[in-house]
Amino acid sequence: MWVMRIAVVAMWLSVAGVLAAVPSPSVRPTPLPRLERMVVVAPAETLAVMVPAELRRASARVVLLPGVLGSAFSMRHITRLLEASGHAVVVIDPLGMGASGRPLTANYSLAAQAQRVRAVLDTLGWTQVIVAGQGTSATIALHLAAQSPTHVRGVVSMAGGPVSSQRTGGIGTVLRFARLFDNPVGRAAARRRFAKELRARAVRTDWLTPEVEQAYVRGVGGDLRGMLGVLNAMGESREPEALDVTLARVKVPVRVLVGAVAVPGAPTAEQLGMLVRYVRDVRVDTVPATGVLLHEEAPDVVAEVIVRMGRGGPT
Repeated sequence: MWVMRIAVVAMWLSVAGVLAAVPSPSVRPTPLPRLERMVVVAPAETLAVMVPAELRRASARVVLLPGVLGSAFSMRHITRLLEASGHAVVVIDPLGMGASGRPLTANYSLAAQAQRVRAVLDTLGWTQVIVAGQGTSATIALHLAAQSPTHVRGVVSMAGGPVSSQRTGGIGTVLRFARLFDNPVGRAAARRRFAKELRARAVRTDWLTPEVEQAYVRGVGGDLRGMLGVLNAMGESREPEALDVTLARVKVPVRVLVGAVAVPGAPTAEQLGMLVRYVRDVRVDTVPATGVLLHEEAPDVVAEVIVRMGRGGPT
């Protein structure tokens, strides 16, 4: 067991790069008006999709998939940086997350979530997009690339997976704290503990202002019963095929960004080793002085990697 573990770690380190100083996009971010569209992807299944008020001609099209913590709000910095660089960006809350629907009887497997993202892309008429997922949603992006190679030109993982079960990381965190929010007496204490959990997952925490904390907490405290039911359904979901089979069908470039500091929820050496073993074109890079909330701690690094992938050059 330990020999295998050491071998996997060595494999990861042999391919991992270190992003010591990745330049930020040269254009300062200019916020664009954004609209929330509710897209019906199946009976009783509706996804919240944040789109620009107008889809301008863009150098590349990007889909951002938030994780369980923060929903579409958490992608605000990356969205602005990419739009300032001339990209068309949509942010999709997977079913059961953020402002998307929460039907209790839906199939919440990651493969099914990828099919719903593809349905949104078909509605928009988009193909050959770059898909960037945070945490568990990075595995949704990998499933989408395996299922629909014409829809995806590249995948960027923000400290995510791959995972074969969703009863880990963000879902476990939200399950622990959501129950506390159901108690008016314990709500203030739950909010403080939730903020402490966010800080534990990051190295830089200057972004976690009271306003940002409130936005994150709002995503946990609303529709509590529905959220608890959906999170349990996610944790109990089963994938239609083994993860290694899915990864072997991913033919597009995959870029994985991981934090330099070990924090709760960070990808394991085994997970990264599986990517290296089964995905044809993969690169793992370490972002200095960060944890797993790269979209908050280093959005400029994430945006620059996406920009380079869109240009088709080395990332």
